[in-house]
Amino acid sequence: MLFWLCVVAMVLARIWLVSDEDIIASETPHDALWTVKVADRGYWGEAEHDHLTLIRPPAYPLWLSAVRFLGIPQRTGIELAYIGAAALLAYAICAAGAFRWMALLAFALILSSPYPLTIFRWTLTDALNAPLMMVLAALLVLAICAYSWRGRWMYGLLAGAAAGAFSLNRGEGQMMALVAIALTAVLALLSAWRQGWRVRVGRFAFYLLVPAVVCLAMVTAVKWKNHVRYGLWATDELKGPGWKAANKALLRIKPDQPIDYVSLTQSSISAAGRVSPTFAQIVPLLQGPTGNFWHRAGGVKRDLPEGELLTGFHGWALRDAAYRTRKFSSSAQCDAYWAQVAAELNAAFAAGELPERRVLSAYLDPDIGTWIRRVPESARKMWSFTIGKPV
Repeated sequence: MLFWLCVVAMVLARIWLVSDEDIIASETPHDALWTVKVADRGYWGEAEHDHLTLIRPPAYPLWLSAVRFLGIPQRTGIELAYIGAAALLAYAICAAGAFRWMALLAFALILSSPYPLTIFRWTLTDALNAPLMMVLAALLVLAICAYSWRGRWMYGLLAGAAAGAFSLNRGEGQMMALVAIALTAVLALLSAWRQGWRVRVGRFAFYLLVPAVVCLAMVTAVKWKNHVRYGLWATDELKGPGWKAANKALLRIKPDQPIDYVSLTQSSISAAGRVSPTFAQIVPLLQGPTGNFWHRAGGVKRDLPEGELLTGFHGWALRDAAYRTRKFSSSAQCDAYWAQVAAELNAAFAAGELPERRVLSAYLDPDIGTWIRRVPESARKMWSFTIGKPV
């Protein structure tokens, strides 16, 4: 009885704290403002195509649409999702064999975190990431701890659905979700280590395939819908095959001088423009008004040299410049443009016309030696942010 009284008291206190709040949509065209506008038309609703039409995955706008449809204030809605996810995680902790007081302590720590009190006030995909991550972790634990195959199937399928939603919330979500599923499968394998090899292999395959198949099916469904609506087989334009090929080719250009926090330097942009007639069309904007705008948006954070684009911002600069130069009527046309850029750059690499470096991914800074040493410091800052200390 005392256990449930404590739970109810914490929940009521949390809801009371945010009962008079609502979320704020800052005037950021690529973030909050875009999210609100897209949520208003249900993501795939009718709208004139422009450079902002398909810039992010659909999970968070669809969440806002669903909460509004239910008549729940947005701030209360995300808070209820957070509380529910925390309760599910606490339940999973009990199912894993922990004492009730441990689950209650975990629940209390999650609800007392300062993270939602700041992030949840803003229209950000980060807000939905927190409950989705907890739900995914809880369902994977419950799937492993289930005694019956019925329970394993139920939690495995639900975990896949949570992984799918997590994958469609932010760009890096799919990779993180699949890694979590793979780690769960490894844990299932280790837990059955003393049993026969068939049992071990079966457990590993089940916990890997069931959630992964559901997750990938949800992602594929969104790609299909985008293909029907916008002509592009991708969750958003930044995942289009042409865009990925072009960004990878641009990152492959070895800069004259490496610059911290800059993956694509102005020297690399100039070099690309000299060998790619298609890319040359947008170089004046990248080294002019569009580049200057995005330099100010991100460069001030790292005191970058004049005109250089912070990693994470150069993609927005490239897209804006392309849409200002070419009036694309669909996402498919835009992706075809970037595919042409990639083809011209790769031909230049093959002919030895461009200095090159090794690139592992279209989304990873190739200068690994420079940023890898900063990972411990970044982890410390993230921890400080999580517990509410100033960085």
